[in-house]
Amino acid sequence: MIHSSDKVTNTTTTPLQKCQFNGGVWRHKWGPQNYVIVSAIHDGFAVAHLPLRSPFNHKADEEDSVYKFRSTNGQLAYGIDWSFNHKINQLESNFMKSTVVCCSFYDNTIEFGELIIKL
Repeated sequence: MIHSSDKVTNTTTTPLQKCQFNGGVWRHKWGPQNYVIVSAIHDGFAVAHLPLRSPFNHKADEEDSVYKFRSTNGQLAYGIDWSFNHKINQLESNFMKSTVVCCSFYDNTIEFGELIIKL
């Protein structure tokens, strides 16, 4: 049971993060380093970097970065997931490599790919 208290402040009216994806978001999966991967129904697949924020340290000039990496050629972007292989190697520690799987709604296929993100 959750009890309410008058000492609790509710800050849910102001979002900490807001990111624009065209076409409606059907599924999202969080990853390391504040990255999130998204299937946007009518706009394909994208990855976004969301900087850490709180109501106390939000900077108005900080922007979220959204990168579209796969279109669906008219199909509906439906499912997405990723698996991390961590750093590419010791010499390139500022990159993160992941295996991505995505699927669209009508063509009955899934696709596997590799996504490399510069940290």
